[in-house]
Amino acid sequence: METWEPKNTYALIVGVLDWMDKELTPYTKENRQDRAFEAQLVADGVPEENIVFLEDSEATRDSIISALQNIVKCSHNTLIFYYAGHGIRRGNETFFANYDVNTRQVEKTGFSLTELGRILKGSWKGNRLLLFADCCHSGALASVVKLFEGSDATCAACITSVVASNVSTGRWTFTESLVKAFAGNWVIDTDGDCRLTFYEVDTFIQQEMRFREKQITYAIATKNFNDDFVFRKAEPCSIGKDANGPWKLMEYVECEWHEVWYLAQIIECRENEWKVHYIHYDDSWDEWVDDSRLRKPVGINVQLGDKIEVEWGGKWWKAMVLDIKNYFALIHYDGYGSEWDEWVTNERIRK
Repeated sequence: METWEPKNTYALIVGVLDWMDKELTPYTKENRQDRAFEAQLVADGVPEENIVFLEDSEATRDSIISALQNIVKCSHNTLIFYYAGHGIRRGNETFFANYDVNTRQVEKTGFSLTELGRILKGSWKGNRLLLFADCCHSGALASVVKLFEGSDATCAACITSVVASNVSTGRWTFTESLVKAFAGNWVIDTDGDCRLTFYEVDTFIQQEMRFREKQITYAIATKNFNDDFVFRKAEPCSIGKDANGPWKLMEYVECEWHEVWYLAQIIECRENEWKVHYIHYDDSWDEWVDDSRLRKPVGINVQLGDKIEVEWGGKWWKAMVLDIKNYFALIHYDGYGSEWDEWVTNERIRK
């Protein structure tokens, strides 16, 4: 079973939370999780000299390209690329917004995923590529992964905050989940073998983004990237054990409160009772409940081909359902091109 080797890993981390172009909304720098990801890599054993972090004004287009060109020369085993900030889509091209990007001339001033792929495919000679991004349209990193399909020497994978077609929220949920994975959080170890595999990490992040942010995402990997690749050992459970009954620790549920169902998570168990934390509410609302107030989260309530209305920008737009995956429907807006197609949840749909 293949296992990640931190001491043989190089990482380029790009975190941009404000920009020269004031048309791009800045993010708060308090408790920034891109730095937490860097710290976790070091804690895992990645040598500090193997990590390049470009923060905010350091992350100009030229600086990102230069850092990438330099790091690919050094990395002969595992290479990690991570970006947090704004993702911008123009036609079929996606850009990770560098500090000095001009949103009116993105094609000339932005750092494109085509450029990222060109440098990696053309110059990097390592054997494992891990791509992560926390931004709108981050799933477009799949285009870089696909460049390595069929390679005997290199396997590649990306795990991102959302699929290529969709925007992402401004919260750190994705990166916080990534940090938990690299820290060996026991919740991710669903088979209890004390190892966190690529498949388990992907499944965990899908769940966190689905329930906490209502975003759809899934990993993309080359065929030679094994699902049982091990990120690291799992840490032991620190909050108790499951009790007898239908619900498990840290499971997402819906909990009834005053005849309304709210999304919640099981945070403690005891005989015939479960303590829930309501998602996006503070801890003062945590409470013990019995089974009569719990149910599985409700899936998407439309069918393939349905004519519906979808909320976007505070208005309702006519659309049609193109595809369905669990809690999400892929919709096409009437009278608009396919570049506007996106995955939505029940909250944005009416019939």
